[in-house]
Amino acid sequence: MLTEQAEKPAGHPADHEHRLYRWSELFITDDHLAKGRTLLEKARQAARGDATATERTRFLDMGLRDYELTRATSLAFRAYKQGGDIGPYAVALKAVDDHRAAIDQYHVADMGYLRWKEFLWNRAIVDQLSDQ
Repeated sequence: MLTEQAEKPAGHPADHEHRLYRWSELFITDDHLAKGRTLLEKARQAARGDATATERTRFLDMGLRDYELTRATSLAFRAYKQGGDIGPYAVALKAVDDHRAAIDQYHVADMGYLRWKEFLWNRAIVDQLSDQ
C-alpha cells in the first residue's frame, strides 16, 4: 500500500481524494495482483458445491477485475499523455467502462462516483473514436 514514505509521482495529491485511477500501480503491484488471483482461485476451488461461497468469490472477482482494468487504463492514459498513441488508452477505457456496466447491478462499487472522479479520463474523445 502507498505510505507516507513511498515515493510519489509529480503532482500526487496531498489530500485523500479518490485518485486510484491516476496512480493505481503504486497501490497494488503486479505481485499483489498475482497473489490476489492465486488466493481467489483457491477460494473458488474451496467454494465448489456451496452456492453462497461461489457467489462471494464471483463478487470478489468482479472487484479485482475492475481494479485490473482501472490499472491498465491508468497506465495507457499515462503513456498517451506522454506522447503515445491514443488507441491503447481508448481500448483500455472502453474495457473498464464495459466491465463496469456489466457489474453495476451487483453493487461492487459506486460506478457513478468512480466515473465522476475519473475526470481526467476524457471519455468524449474515446466516444468519438468509437464512432469512426
